[in-house]
Amino acid sequence: MTQAATSLTITPAPSQREAAVLPVAHSLRLPGSWMRRLPHLLILLSDLLSLLLTQSMSYMWLRGMGVSLSFETWTSALPLTLLFLLGYRLGNLYPGILYHPVEEIRKFTTITALVGLAVMGTLLTFHIGASSLLLHVGVTSLITLFTLPLGRTGLRIMFASRPWWGYPAVIIGSNKAGQEVVQRLQDNPEFGLRAVAIVDEHPLGMHHGRIPYLAPLKQASALALRYNIPYVIVARPDLRGKALTQFIEEHTRFYTHVVVIPDIPEFSNLWRTTRDLHGLFGLTFQQPQQQKGALQVKRIFDLVLASLLILVLSPVLLLIALAVKLTSPGPILYTQYRLGKNGKCFRVLKFRSMYTNATEKLEQLLKHDPEACQEYETFKKLRNDPRVTPLGRILRRYSLDELPQLFNVLRGELSLVGPRAYMPEEINDMEGLERQILRVLPGITGLWQVSGRNQLTFKTRLLMDVYYVKNWSIWLDIYLLARTVPVVLTGRGAH
Repeated sequence: MTQAATSLTITPAPSQREAAVLPVAHSLRLPGSWMRRLPHLLILLSDLLSLLLTQSMSYMWLRGMGVSLSFETWTSALPLTLLFLLGYRLGNLYPGILYHPVEEIRKFTTITALVGLAVMGTLLTFHIGASSLLLHVGVTSLITLFTLPLGRTGLRIMFASRPWWGYPAVIIGSNKAGQEVVQRLQDNPEFGLRAVAIVDEHPLGMHHGRIPYLAPLKQASALALRYNIPYVIVARPDLRGKALTQFIEEHTRFYTHVVVIPDIPEFSNLWRTTRDLHGLFGLTFQQPQQQKGALQVKRIFDLVLASLLILVLSPVLLLIALAVKLTSPGPILYTQYRLGKNGKCFRVLKFRSMYTNATEKLEQLLKHDPEACQEYETFKKLRNDPRVTPLGRILRRYSLDELPQLFNVLRGELSLVGPRAYMPEEINDMEGLERQILRVLPGITGLWQVSGRNQLTFKTRLLMDVYYVKNWSIWLDIYLLARTVPVVLTGRGAH
């Protein structure tokens, strides 16, 4: 969500008298108690199957390396699986409500590493089992870092749009704030909450899509009691301090989980944490782009992965180069000045996807086609660009024209993940946001590329790049790289 979200747990104790005087709530169609538990059970089942699959892969790899597996190694699957699941449970990954996918990946990695190291340390200390068991635990821990997040992601892709997915949540908020919360939950079903009603004292309409507006505010308590709804989200930017505290106490007594959205969007940060300063509420924010150690890790990550990709994709690079040379006159590679870190210009490398007289073609089109001129001003791109060759359309659709940029990564001019590499002439349209965006290296892929690509307006891309800079971490890079793969393979969002 745009605003910072603070979550607290309240144990309700409604009395018979209080329940009797509450108004009868609007009729809602909600899944039964068993169906509400289904997402939780599916996530647990996904993790269980991923762990068993991971251990099977470990067995196969060890046998392929010529390792003789002991009896303890063969029988370790169930106890090792239970230990990992226990660690995830203690880490609050079940049911995993309101976790951003990036935060979930970080928690998975931390817990998996700790459990794996603890088991390996125990085996070494007490001399339990053969060396193959120790190897099996280590290999399983490494593979699990990939299989579990992928399993959960696939599960959400399949089921997150179903009406029974997500725990029901009531939204208490002023019209605009309440609508924004509902929209964010609908756009991000992976958070695990599903808005079922908006409660407002003075609603503008009867429904927001299929979500009903209810009034008066006492309806919030009635909904919790009648439908056993566990979550309520309070979005009241008009209330401050004591007034907000009293409002929460009065209208959320019967919910087990209360999420409060403070009105501080300028402090939106993925890695903020709450702090109790001896009775004072505080928020702490990380500034990852200022941490030298984290930047060094990012650089090593870029160098290693870019080198591996160049090695693996070298036959593809050669085939594309040959195709570009044979299908249209002109050079194989195209270079263009782009804005790098701190505004320093560099030449970005691409396979040529346009005709050699591309500039003249664009000028003629914009001069005689007002609709194309308007489209170019909005998106800085054209859906039907006459400058692009037939082969270039294919290369652009699947981002194959950008593969030479891996060499820009090795030279330190680009990162694998980062903001868009903007052209120097676009700086006048960046509305001052370049001061934040140009603080880091631009990337081959990034948040806007996996969130709509060319279907997004230029302003939306800028805001997404600012969000990336504020929230950067190696976990966010891994998440965006993982999301890039299906986007590139399907060509989604490309013109």
